[in-house]
Amino acid sequence: MFDISNNKTNPRMRIKLIDELSTNIHKILEILKSSHKESINSFLYKTPENLLASQRILTSIAKHIIDYADEVPVTLRPIYYESLLVVMNRGELQLNFMGFDESYADFLKNAEKMSFKNDDCRFKVEIKNIKAKLEVSERYQAVLYQALRKVLDKVNQKGLPDKERAFIEEFTAIAYFRVPEFRKKMLEKIRNAVKDIQIDEWRGTEWKLEDDISEEKKNKQIVALFDWENDFYVYLKVRRSI
Repeated sequence: MFDISNNKTNPRMRIKLIDELSTNIHKILEILKSSHKESINSFLYKTPENLLASQRILTSIAKHIIDYADEVPVTLRPIYYESLLVVMNRGELQLNFMGFDESYADFLKNAEKMSFKNDDCRFKVEIKNIKAKLEVSERYQAVLYQALRKVLDKVNQKGLPDKERAFIEEFTAIAYFRVPEFRKKMLEKIRNAVKDIQIDEWRGTEWKLEDDISEEKKNKQIVALFDWENDFYVYLKVRRSI
C-alpha cells in the first residue's frame, strides 16, 4: 500500500502492484462468498476452536479493509466495500455464533466474586477457552465500532459510488441490532423528529417507535434473536476480572 501511494514509485511497478492488489481482493471476495450452508454464508465447524480461528481471521480482514478502503485506487474501492459488506454479513459473525450461551452463566455470575488467576479456581480448565472467545469478541466489537464510525463519516456525503452507498445503508441496519448504543441514539433521534406525526404503519408493530413496548407484549423469541446486549456485550464487561 505504501508503494502504491508513493509518488516516487516507478509507474510500471505501480501498475503491477495495483494489478496484484486487484487480483488478491477479488480472490478474498470469492472466498468470503463461499459457504457450507444455503441460507447464510457460513462454514460448518467441527470444534469451537476452529470457529474462533475463523472469526479471528474474518475480523482481521474486516479491519484491514476498513483501514484501506479509502486509500486504495478509486477503481478498487467498490470491491473493497463490497468485500467489507460480505464480511459483516458472514454467518460466523452473527449472534448465534458470536454470542455467549448459558454455559457461560456461572462464569459471569462468579467473575466478580473471585480471582480467576487463582490456580485453585474450579474454572481453571475453562479459562483458556473463555479468554480466547472474549479476545475474539473484543476484536469484533472494535471492528463494529470502526465500521460504524466510517458510516457516520460518509452518510451525508453526496455522490458516493453505488457499492459505498450500499455498504452504508446495509451496515446501518446491521449496527442498529448489533450496537445497542447506536440503536438507542437512533431511536431517540427518530422519536424526537416524528413525535408530532402519526404514522399508521408503526402502530401495533413489534418495534413501533411512538412509545415503548411493555415486557409482556414483546415477542420473546424474536427479541432473543437480536439481544446483543445481554448475549454478547454484558460478557465483555468481565474481561478485566480474568
